[in-house]
Amino acid sequence: MADYVNITINDKPIQARVGETILHVCLDQGIEIPHLCHDPKLKPFAACYVCVVEIKGYKTHQPSCSTVVQEGMEIYTDTPEIKKSRKNALELLLSNHYADCLAPCSQACPAGVDIQGYLSLTEKGLFQQAVELIKETNPLPAICGRVCVRPCEDHCRRALTEDNSPVGIDYLKRFIADFDLVSESPVTPKIKPLNGKKVAIIGSGPAGLTTAYYLQIEGIQADIYERAPKTGGWLRYGIPEYRLPNNIIDQEVANITKLGVKIFTQQELSKNLRFETLDKEYDAIFLGIGAQVGDLLGIGEKSAPNLISGIDFLKKNAETNNNTDLSGKKVVVIGGGNTAMDCCRTALRCGSEDVWVLYRRTEADMPANPIEIHESKVEGVQYQFLTTPIDVYYDNEGNLTGLKCIRMKAEKKEGSRRSTITPIEGSEFDVACDLVLPATGQKLESHVLEHINDYYKTESLRLNRWNTLEPDHHTQQMNIPKIFAAGDVVTGPTNIIEAIAGGKRAANAITQYVLGESLRMSFPQFISSKENFTKQVSEQYCGKYTPTTKNEMPVLSEKERHNFEEVELGYQTIEQVTSEVSRCLECGCSAFYDCDLQKYATQYGADQTRFKGTYQTFETHSVHPKLVLDNHKCILCGRCVRVCNEYSGNRVWGFLKRGYKTYIAPNLEGNLLESRCDACGLCVDTCPTGALTENYIFKVLPVPYNHLPTIDPFGSEGFEVDLLEYKGNIYGATSRRGVVNQIGLINRDIFFNYSLFNKSNRITQPMEKIDGVWEAISIERALERIKEETQKVKNENNFIWISPEFTNEAIYMIQKWGRAALLSNTIGSSYFQNRSQLSNPDKNDILPLSELDDSHQIFIIGGSLPESHPVISHLLQNSRFHNRATLILITTNPKDKYALRVDATHYIKDYYTFIKAINHYLITYDKAFGIFVEGLASHKTEYFEHISSLDADELYSKAGVSFEVIQQIAEQILEIPETALIMSEYEIDEKTLVEAHNLMLLTEKQGKPSAGIINLRPSCNTQGLYDMGAMSEYGPGNRKIEGEYLDLLQETWGNIKLSSHFNSLENQIQSEENKNFFVFGDDPIKADPTIIPHFEKAQFVMLQTTFKNETTLYADLMIPANFGIELGGSYTSSFKVAQSFKAVKKPTIKWNDYQFYAKLHEVFGIETPSNSSDIFFEMLSFLQPDCCSGGRHHFKITK
Repeated sequence: MADYVNITINDKPIQARVGETILHVCLDQGIEIPHLCHDPKLKPFAACYVCVVEIKGYKTHQPSCSTVVQEGMEIYTDTPEIKKSRKNALELLLSNHYADCLAPCSQACPAGVDIQGYLSLTEKGLFQQAVELIKETNPLPAICGRVCVRPCEDHCRRALTEDNSPVGIDYLKRFIADFDLVSESPVTPKIKPLNGKKVAIIGSGPAGLTTAYYLQIEGIQADIYERAPKTGGWLRYGIPEYRLPNNIIDQEVANITKLGVKIFTQQELSKNLRFETLDKEYDAIFLGIGAQVGDLLGIGEKSAPNLISGIDFLKKNAETNNNTDLSGKKVVVIGGGNTAMDCCRTALRCGSEDVWVLYRRTEADMPANPIEIHESKVEGVQYQFLTTPIDVYYDNEGNLTGLKCIRMKAEKKEGSRRSTITPIEGSEFDVACDLVLPATGQKLESHVLEHINDYYKTESLRLNRWNTLEPDHHTQQMNIPKIFAAGDVVTGPTNIIEAIAGGKRAANAITQYVLGESLRMSFPQFISSKENFTKQVSEQYCGKYTPTTKNEMPVLSEKERHNFEEVELGYQTIEQVTSEVSRCLECGCSAFYDCDLQKYATQYGADQTRFKGTYQTFETHSVHPKLVLDNHKCILCGRCVRVCNEYSGNRVWGFLKRGYKTYIAPNLEGNLLESRCDACGLCVDTCPTGALTENYIFKVLPVPYNHLPTIDPFGSEGFEVDLLEYKGNIYGATSRRGVVNQIGLINRDIFFNYSLFNKSNRITQPMEKIDGVWEAISIERALERIKEETQKVKNENNFIWISPEFTNEAIYMIQKWGRAALLSNTIGSSYFQNRSQLSNPDKNDILPLSELDDSHQIFIIGGSLPESHPVISHLLQNSRFHNRATLILITTNPKDKYALRVDATHYIKDYYTFIKAINHYLITYDKAFGIFVEGLASHKTEYFEHISSLDADELYSKAGVSFEVIQQIAEQILEIPETALIMSEYEIDEKTLVEAHNLMLLTEKQGKPSAGIINLRPSCNTQGLYDMGAMSEYGPGNRKIEGEYLDLLQETWGNIKLSSHFNSLENQIQSEENKNFFVFGDDPIKADPTIIPHFEKAQFVMLQTTFKNETTLYADLMIPANFGIELGGSYTSSFKVAQSFKAVKKPTIKWNDYQFYAKLHEVFGIETPSNSSDIFFEMLSFLQPDCCSGGRHHFKITK
């Protein structure tokens, strides 16, 4: 039968392997097909129907994930009908997807600031990272933190709870932005080199500053022209200092000019700045001139010196440094917006004690920030609502003396935000006043536009019906292509965040324009929203969250406000910040940037409301400490159900109910905590949406993570994983398919315990204990102290412990330092403590992981596998599910839960005597056979005599089993050739492993396909201790230090005469002589507390460690250590597969371990490399084929 079939995909001829699905073939060929229910390690399910394709001759579209290729198939993957079908499938899924992709606050922000993201970073104390995230879309966070109108808070769901108040988003933004401003190194973005392009920006308000900021980052020289003496535009001249101090503007502007932005002040377009000059010198021109002509009353009034538009009043006061004197004058402000609030509060500070605001609608209709209204009342401003002026009174000199007003009637109309007002006939009344400040509207300065239009002559800048500029909504490009515009000149008088948003859009488009690219509109992302289903109201949120109290903004007292000092003081303590940020409900989805549903919905332009109708609502299940289930986000792909069934074996998840009402839940709708779930994390790892997530102990941080490839540093299986990194911290881990991890599994420890890499209590500098107190010292002093102490004891009394979690390169360098610098062979590890016999089987004696899937019978010796080695348990369960392999558990734990996931269980007392009893049966009853028994394995006679001399009944008694059980198991092993033994050193000692090896020789299982032993080491590089020589008599390559090998070591390490004194660390420690203990990453006290007296008597103890541990109490010197992911190097797995990996995380210390070890050597006059690749090649010189082994085919006697 042929191994391949011939097919065509999109008319391209392709050879595909027999039995492959269309989806697999397409993915191999680089042809993208969307898929949601498919996971390569699971059987096809064909649930989502997003992966459908056309096959010539078939009447209907076929799911590519489950359709196997056949000879001559003609397949089409991207026809219009297929795209339509996929879109329909997506929209059907989305019609029941009652969930928010993004937090409502972020959606409401015109600039698209990732509010949930920066609040999460703030919660973690990462204030500058939070500012860095803000500045990706808003370069003026300290300014915005003071004067933004906060549309985000209007949409905050915390306000729908019993709290009835939103999170203080702006308060938190101000705090972190101010923190950054006063830091030694404020956040500075990476800037591309200048590319020769230049852009002129007219106006230094928020739109102009924003445009300049993002252009300069792209390597485009941005020059700002400002007509005023100082920068800031309306920020400086329109917002009073008690709200926005000038020094804050200056600092924010300074951070922009540091990038290379140039600002030229007192340059007014149409006067001393000519447009023709700009057109010649610049590649593009941006207009951010604002709308700085204020409206007056608009009731046919004459001009008067004391009738001044509100914005002119604010501007003149700012220009005179707040020296306006209104003492004894009654001031009337017309309007209800923020400009009106600025005018009335400024008038009070200028000396007026009688300030009124007239507003023609109700207070509830006022567009001003409610806080501004409240603060104005606190300061003494009085209000006349439902009042509007209809005439003006003047004296003989033309000064305004009063207003004639009329009262209004308000009627609230359904569906309208504001009241409808009508005058009340006969309600006219007079208001005497000395100054009237209309704050009802603003418009453009026409002479600037006329100047530009005069230059172009044949074409004029396009205006809209409000007489503001009308650029393209997406690109801010005007009808004259070289000109772009944003801010109030486009929108009319709105707010700072709208201007910033427009400036950012303009910068993106200008960059494309000056680089000669076509202007691309940003493709709209699909955003699922609960609002697409129903309006969110309090009833949906009350009673579901713990009530909190908002941390209000600290302010100056009313008595302290008769000046222009800033009224709002900002949060003063970290406790206030922590308390307020904790109020965030984390509405946005944690999986947003990794969600396949969102990705495909965007790609196919799906509309969530197309099939709008009935939808399901659920309670979120978050009682489990590790997992959260949100059924609103579930698409019923079944991946969690299948992975739990096929790989975990726990069968925790199941489909409940039928049809439209189907949902996922723990079987029989039980509590997940009461289920068989052991929190392996596979269901979360496979989930294509955010339905199943980790139950984070911190605020969720939904950002686009960097996927950092590495080797699992917590497991000994050598499985490839990706760490999810953002700005130097690790926020998750996912499986990664690779040479070892061929199907994409992940261990529980790395999946849930990645936060270890972010802990702040690390040792980051050398510490010396002086009079019982730890004091920081230099690395030079640390090296000096080490050298001094080594000279106070005999060479062999310098003890070295090495961690089994260190890289091969680190282990090699440390043992080299011990042997070559200290002339000591007293080298070991806590791993070797209390181990009477060491086991280092040949690589060929270990069952390869790739063959395990074909084993027909698997004995699991010791029941801790799901806890100690979850990925191996997953593989065993999958072999049982797919290949019907028989799993037999041998355990000493009568309550072992793993018994529920195997085919048979035998409860015993002792593993060692149990295996030995089986061997005794095989030899006594002449059942042993094969090439090993016939002579291939040495020491057979001695071993057989030893076993035969043992009392069978005593063996059975110690093992806790009957003869019948031993007979049954022995016969099962003999009967099935493909028999594997899985053993973990967490439960199994060395002599048991040796007897298991003898068992494999006796039954001729050793070296046979899919048969043999898998011995699982406890740590990620336990095997490296053997291979790199972390033992007294054995050096790198696990070779005994003698003869030619000794000569090679001495020659390679600089012709040093090495010590010939060999004594194990465990034996040498019993000596009463003075000793130095050098502990590298290890914790020998935790491993064996009985050695505490030796540490108490030690002459000197050095500890290199990432964190303080139990050995720290006895240390005299501490040296910081790297994590492996900060260092790079290699680990050797339990299967003796060495895998290299790169450093993927920046170290928190100034040097790395390899550099420190090189310095250690240097202090003792020994040259050695300090980078991982050079170290690797040096240690490679000691390795020979099969060198890292303990010898093959020997029967070994144990006692």
